[in-house]
Amino acid sequence: MGIGDFDLYYRDLTAKSFELTHQRHLKYGPIFRLGPESVSICDGKFAKEILSSHRFRKPKEIYSHVFQVFLPNIFTTADPDFHRQRKGLLAPVFTWANMRRIEGTVIETGIRPLLAKFHRIARANAADKSGKPAAVVNLYKEFTNLTFDITGRLTFGRSFNIINADASQEVFDWFSGYFYYVAITRIFPFLNNRPMPFIPPVQRGYIGRRGIVNLAITTVRERLDYLKELDHAYPDREAAAIAGKVPHDILQLMIDARDNVADTSADKAPPNLNGSSAGPLKMGEGRCLSPEELASESLVQMVAGTETTSSALSWVMYALLSHPHHYQRLVDEVLTAFPLPVDATSDSVDIIRADSIKARLPFLGAVIQETLRYYPSASTSIPRVIPEGGLDYGDYHVPAGYYVSIPLYATNRDPQLWSRPEEFIPERWLAPVHRPDPDSGSGATVMDPGVKIGIMTFLSGPRGCLGRNLALMELQLTLANLIRQFNWEFADPANSMLNPVEYITLRPESKELLVTLTPRMEHGHNRY
Repeated sequence: MGIGDFDLYYRDLTAKSFELTHQRHLKYGPIFRLGPESVSICDGKFAKEILSSHRFRKPKEIYSHVFQVFLPNIFTTADPDFHRQRKGLLAPVFTWANMRRIEGTVIETGIRPLLAKFHRIARANAADKSGKPAAVVNLYKEFTNLTFDITGRLTFGRSFNIINADASQEVFDWFSGYFYYVAITRIFPFLNNRPMPFIPPVQRGYIGRRGIVNLAITTVRERLDYLKELDHAYPDREAAAIAGKVPHDILQLMIDARDNVADTSADKAPPNLNGSSAGPLKMGEGRCLSPEELASESLVQMVAGTETTSSALSWVMYALLSHPHHYQRLVDEVLTAFPLPVDATSDSVDIIRADSIKARLPFLGAVIQETLRYYPSASTSIPRVIPEGGLDYGDYHVPAGYYVSIPLYATNRDPQLWSRPEEFIPERWLAPVHRPDPDSGSGATVMDPGVKIGIMTFLSGPRGCLGRNLALMELQLTLANLIRQFNWEFADPANSMLNPVEYITLRPESKELLVTLTPRMEHGHNRY
């Protein structure tokens, strides 16, 4: 069944592409025609096979021309050889071991300032004589500020301090404009990389793109200059690290990353920040990223690590507050594993660390997984080009050169993979569930097939999201500590419904999640 080019544009313009695609798969089955030369296939095992294979390449006209801010990078490249080389260099950066090394930076840049801000809001509200029962905050906005500050510190070596609104909003506006710019140029590629003063939103995005590129180049240049000065003062880098002079962030890990095999061939030497072909830096064993490559990869991490994680945080809190029994179970789990001292104050209470959270809060892990299934931040359809020989799926043959799209939202709600897929059930990640047979009515108690296959939110295989461990660590740290220190409720329970829309990420249409917060410790007493 073909649904035509007009429908393709309509789905994107209404920001409801994910829902319409899901509905059509429920109606027409696992495969249907999207357009003249594209099909959509909703099949978890098949999706994993497609997204894990370099045979099905990314379409250049989408990734390189729309998503590529600067040079080719690990996200935008369609070249398997380039991707293998770059991933071999960068994958070690994002191991759990390295995430533990930067955990303190995440806490001090984002988690602790956000907790302190909420306590200040609560104290100010308590001092207010108007009789308001609890402080109201927009968690969507606060989570956006949080992830922006954390990712800025990790990838650009600087916190923009948006949490406390002490810094200029210019950089924040650049990125906000760029996100909108990508959404528009994805639908209308001819607008890409062109100044459009008569279309203000597009012009703001164009200016934002130029601003963040210059910021990335400047950031890398400043860090490399700092390291040169550091090497003069500390000939032994390990001694400099012991002295606390080496930054604990993603940018530094990328600078220090090396290939297993050195590549000194002149034809593969990347340009440097001055535009010449001086070749890659060579410090230690193997090839490392050039300054321009570092700038490009830093931008990818900044773009990919802000709205995706902030949206996920918002949807977790929304799902919990929409299901009070799940919220209460999580509160019980957190406060049983990490009870607040009777005399705890906002200044004295400790921060729960990620390793302890993973070991002692299994229900929180299940809530996060179920939210990533139910409200996937990356809810879009992932396109791939069908290779030579075409694609056979069931009784269908799709010719080479066509697009095959994997709809993440629909796959995460596929009835073949999930019991009661339209329900929010964190328990499915902890124990087998009863799966009735649609024909006989009987069934078995087994783990959902989707649990075994894994959700597609972070993709899979060689093309899987590099920042997965960082995103999960931010989610765990933020949620466990917020729930431990505050009680949360919808500000207006009668009007709490959020409408999800897709602008690159899945976010509330209103850009609001209005909640009340009440500290669990007050005047030295545990309010729980």
